[in-house]
Amino acid sequence: MCALLAVRGAFGGPVDLVMSGINPGTNMGPSVLHSGTVGAVVTAANFGVPGLAVSMDAEEHAPDEIFDSAASWALFVLDNTDLGGPPRAMSLNVPGLPASEVKGVRATGLDATPGFRAAGVRTVEPLASGGRLVSFVYEPVERRLDADGDVAAVRSGWASLSWLTSISADEAPRGAWREGRPTSLV
Repeated sequence: MCALLAVRGAFGGPVDLVMSGINPGTNMGPSVLHSGTVGAVVTAANFGVPGLAVSMDAEEHAPDEIFDSAASWALFVLDNTDLGGPPRAMSLNVPGLPASEVKGVRATGLDATPGFRAAGVRTVEPLASGGRLVSFVYEPVERRLDADGDVAAVRSGWASLSWLTSISADEAPRGAWREGRPTSLV
């Protein structure tokens, strides 16, 4: 929503670029569909403004050096990307390494899986209001990685740069849907 407000002028003059992140934890494979970090730049691109989402393979309590590394690689990507032409939504995933240990940046596709799946939820903390703070419980997915995918790149020490397009409607498969009205309405 902040990206939408920004590109519509809620915070001042025109916006040339939307950057989102640095997100602790990667947004790779199909997990980009659930990412607010990535969603911000896809929203911006849908409204004519390019964007870069930055995520890193490290937790929120990672040392400053790891956040600095992700920031350095994000600046490298911006300095080496032609932002002219149609607006682009880009997702950068940086290994949780010092900048000098990252091998470089690779253009990648999205792997079929980020290498894990949500296996359930657990209560992290009961809240005074009676609610609870919960988190996902993840389990690894063992399989052969796509060599050109984002997961393989990050696991082998490369930063992964993927270009994304918006979600758009598709035609319903023939026979999958029958128009009509219910016989009775409540």
